[in-house]
Amino acid sequence: MKMTFRWYGSAIDPIPLKYVKQIPGMTGLMGLLDKPAGVYWPEEEFAALKKEDECTG
Repeated sequence: MKMTFRWYGSAIDPIPLKYVKQIPGMTGLMGLLDKPAGVYWPEEEFAALKKEDECTG
């Protein structure tokens, strides 16, 4: 089993990624939760979220 964290993005979630990174055993994020299933997500939005995650480490 892998430990993940539900994160809603820096505009909505009060917990910054730098704090999520400190959780022992954390292996990933569950994101994309502000859009309903099946809704198109513009590539620019996805790329921005990915960049924010990668910059945080």
